Formats: sequence, structure tokens, C-alpha cells
Amino acid sequence: MPVVVAFCGLGIDTAAWFYRARQLHGAADIAAFNAAVALNAGASGSAITTAATTAATANGWNSGAGTITVNNPPAAGTHETSDSIEIILTEPAPRYFSAIYLTSNFNITARSVATKHGSHIACVIALSPNASPGISIGGSGTMDSSNCDIVSNSTTSDAISVGGSGSLTVPCAVSVGSSTLTSGVHLTKCTTMTNGAPPAADPYYSVPAPAIPGTCQTVSNKQTSFSPGYYCNGISINWSNAVTFQPGLYYISGGGFTVNGQANITGAGVTFYLANGNSVNMNGGATVNFSAPTSGTYSGVTFFGDRSDKTSNPVFNGGSAQVITGAIYFPTQGVTYSGHGSANSQCTQLVAYTVTVTGNANFNATCPGDGMTTVNVADAAPGSVYLSE
Repeated sequence: MPVVVAFCGLGIDTAAWFYRARQLHGAADIAAFNAAVALNAGASGSAITTAATTAATANGWNSGAGTITVNNPPAAGTHETSDSIEIILTEPAPRYFSAIYLTSNFNITARSVATKHGSHIACVIALSPNASPGISIGGSGTMDSSNCDIVSNSTTSDAISVGGSGSLTVPCAVSVGSSTLTSGVHLTKCTTMTNGAPPAADPYYSVPAPAIPGTCQTVSNKQTSFSPGYYCNGISINWSNAVTFQPGLYYISGGGFTVNGQANITGAGVTFYLANGNSVNMNGGATVNFSAPTSGTYSGVTFFGDRSDKTSNPVFNGGSAQVITGAIYFPTQGVTYSGHGSANSQCTQLVAYTVTVTGNANFNATCPGDGMTTVNVADAAPGSVYLSE
């Protein structure tokens, strides 16, 4: 009988502890939510802690006997960002019947995380204030930007357009105007398109256009090595040789930059400046692997379009063999983009007047040491807060 009584007493106490744990978790949820509201309003660390403590106490947490921990960002979990608040509440578990044969105490612990909307990295930005659409994914085009937002500064009703069998996977799709959520849009952070957002800043606005560097260099047939400098007749590659571009700035005019052949083209630490209405046209089966400088004036910029050119239309149609690490920057021109390799292996940022995706395009703007300028944009409903863990 003593054993039976002991088990019954433990069962009653355990049920009471589970019930209390649920109550404590509710207090932690409300505390985390209120703390995130304070964070979203710009409150200081002490004010955030006060908001959390007040909310937890008002909802049943025993502040006299328990502890509260407020972490920004959370110390663990899936939302370790500065937009999130982690609340951990502890409280001693009362013993009832089990106190007859167990005297040691233990704590009940509850954890909750709340996140404020409104800040995330963007890797595709359409700068036009009135293009219709600013970003277009049409036909069978597919854009996978699963760890960074896309944003259109256009104020039109179709600032971001996904048509036909097009597909878009992105944390949040942000527009100054409005866009419609279609079956082809898959948002991994937001629950709906973010409309009416403030425009994103041009991240390379202060980067100066280069001066012409020296005398004109000419391109010979089947040339396999290029040096930085001035190419007044453009650069056109339509052969199958391996081609290497040495690190530095390439100032291109008089013919643009064209790739049509089966060449294997590489260049580390390179920036291509397209001047005087010259453009980029990458087509065919060439294997292209370019990366931008990681320091200096043109840090993070692989392609740079002349700001005075408003008529050319750069085309990047390299398929799975196209790898561009760095920014493709054409602030006054519309870029047509079609594909490159796996999103996990890319660190590509696309900033253009308008963006048109016609094939498979993958973007990733979270690669350490790539030299690119980080662009944070307001996404989701401004001022909103949600429980994330």
C-alpha cells in the first residue's frame, strides 16, 4: 500500500506540474510578444526586459521565486537574428503528495521566441519607380531566392509579376506599389506579398564611374588571356578555348561584352564597366565563372552599367554554366536574366532598373567575404510581430 500511495501521489503531482508548465508557457509567449513589440518600437534593452517581465508577471509567472532571461538575439533555435526576442521563464515546481518521500526541488522552464517583421537582406532589386512590371518572372521562368528578399521600387499595381507557369521562392517579395500572390509564389517567411513598402536604396549609388584607363587594347582571334584596361572595340568571345581574365577593372566600349562560344571563361577579382551604351550579351554554352573584387572602390561589383545609358538591355543567359559571384549592377537598364548553377553555390546580387527572369535563376546574398554591400529592406506588414518559436 505505501508503494501504491507513492505512485498515486507522484501521478497527481506530475499532472499538476504539466498543468503549471502550460500556464508558464502561456506567460512566456505573452512576454516574448510584448518584448518584440517594444523592440519594434525602438525600445532599449532595459525597456524590453521591463516589458517582458511585466507581461509575464501579469499572466501568472511567480516573479518572486522564478527567473526570467531575455535574449536578443536568441541564444539558440531557428531565429537567431536581431529581429527576434527569446524569453526563458523558470519557476520552482511545488511538491504536494510526493513531498512525503522526495524533498529535493526542481524548476519548471518555459521558452518562447517572438519576431518582428520589417528587416531582411535583399539580393534582387528593381530600381525603377514606375516600371510595369518592375520584376517579371514569366513563361516557365523560375527564381529561387530562398534566403534573401526581392524588392521592386515600382509604384504600379504589378510591381512584381509572376505569370504563366513561372515560379518564385523567396522569404518575402516586397514592392512599393502592389503585387498579387499567385500559385507560383512560395513565401518562406511572409504570409503574403509586402505591398506599400518604402523603396529600397541603391546600394552602389556612391560608387563612381571609372575614368578610361590608358590606351585602347584590341582583342585577337582566340585570345586566351585578358589583362585589365580599356577595350574601345568591346570584347567578343565565340571560340572554345579556355579564357582567363586577370584581376582588375575592364573598361568596355565600342562593342560591348559578348560571349557566344563554348569557351571556359574564368576571372577572379574582376569588374567589367560597360560604357557609352554598351551592353552584355551572354549566350550559348560557354562556362562562365566570374567573381568581384572583395575590397577597394569596386568591392563586390562584377558588372557595372553606365548610369547615363537608358536604352541597352543586358542579357545574362548562361544557364547552369554561369556563375557570377558579386553584384550585377545596371541602375538605369533593364536586365534579362536566365539561370546559373545551384543556389547553394552562388553569391549573386542583381540590382537593375528592371529585372526579367526567363529561365532558372538562383540568388544568394549571404556569402561572407564576398565584398558586396548588404541591402536590408522592410518586409511583411510594417510593425507586425509574431510568435516564431
